[in-house]
Amino acid sequence: MIVPFVYPQEKVKKSWVIGTIMGGLFVISFTAMTILVLGVNITSTILYPGWKLGMRVQLGDFFQKIQIAINMLSFFDLYCRMVICFYCSHVGLVQLFKIKNSRSFILPLGILLVLLAKLVATDTSYLFSLDRYKPFLDFFFALVPALLLLIIGKIKQKKEKISFR
Repeated sequence: MIVPFVYPQEKVKKSWVIGTIMGGLFVISFTAMTILVLGVNITSTILYPGWKLGMRVQLGDFFQKIQIAINMLSFFDLYCRMVICFYCSHVGLVQLFKIKNSRSFILPLGILLVLLAKLVATDTSYLFSLDRYKPFLDFFFALVPALLLLIIGKIKQKKEKISFR
């Protein structure tokens, strides 16, 4: 959904590959550093091991609060991911329902997503209590939207065939 808006189009594949390799190397190095500094037991039990690592690492006597930089990076990362997901859901719903003025759809979608977020994820402990239902929820949310889109597509095909006759 985002690739058609990237210019120049010739560099998309190369940039995608380079970004994937750089991201993978960063994840591998960060995971290795976390395991080497904190240990396997602490790294596997803590929810945010990178933040704990930022508390431990000190660069001399002048730069000690690295977890502040980690927090800022985490918030920036979360913001970017939320904006991309919101944009993709907006474009997908506008195309699905063939809405002419897509700008009028942004605010209602944003309000709906905020309300759904408060309804679904009240707090972290509630999310952890849903772990036992996760396979069923994953199956449901993987199957139902796909079937719904398939049914909508079949209905639209039948309507187009009828209108051509």
